[in-house]
Amino acid sequence: MGQRYVLTLTHLMQSYIYEKNFDLAHQMIDQIKGLKGKVGFKSLYLNLRINNILLTDQMNLFNIQGQFEKSREVYQKDYTKNKDLIERSSKENQIKFYFTTAYTLFAVDEKKEALKFINLLLNDNEQQLRQDIYSFSRILNLMLHFDLENYEYIEYSANSAIRYLNKVKRDHQIEKVFIKQIKKIAKTATSSETIPIFKETLSEINLLLVEENERVILDYIDIVSWLKSKLTNDSFSNLVKHSLKT
Repeated sequence: MGQRYVLTLTHLMQSYIYEKNFDLAHQMIDQIKGLKGKVGFKSLYLNLRINNILLTDQMNLFNIQGQFEKSREVYQKDYTKNKDLIERSSKENQIKFYFTTAYTLFAVDEKKEALKFINLLLNDNEQQLRQDIYSFSRILNLMLHFDLENYEYIEYSANSAIRYLNKVKRDHQIEKVFIKQIKKIAKTATSSETIPIFKETLSEINLLLVEENERVILDYIDIVSWLKSKLTNDSFSNLVKHSLKT
């Protein structure tokens, strides 16, 4: 009954996120938080499940809202004391945590720290589970290296990403378009050359996002807001928040 109850609250939380009813989604997390240590919820399985929700899912909820600073607070407060539980979690939950943390740190401009978590995913030899996250990790990796001005590394990383996408046969054009364009941008020498390519990339991405199948990436990385941040000099987090209103 404890497992069913936690699962029900989790599904409700995910439904509220899908409907952009973030207040109710946070209420579900608060209810799950209140179960920790209670009779009927002390098994190792439930302890791991509740911990994953309070860490990864809560961070992800803040990220979707563009509240990356709050997501980082969750990470800083709970990661060290729950590291053992993360390592004992299922492979899928570890993957989700690493990606969510990398995205959080990327958004708050702790990009070198974000790379540590992305590298945990890229260096994983068993990438059959959650190929979506492994694919999006390669996109986030390119964004990180671009922001860190590691332009010489982007060519190699982009080619590696294309090989991976071809290998797993993912039917998402948006990933390949982004990789092709980021390679082109990395080779430019001046901002006058870069800006038109960013505009071209944003236009191509927006055309693809008309298709529901292509919009999946936005559940993981808001690449539209990132591209717009390069054109407007507005912060990534502000643009994520603005995208929710529109």
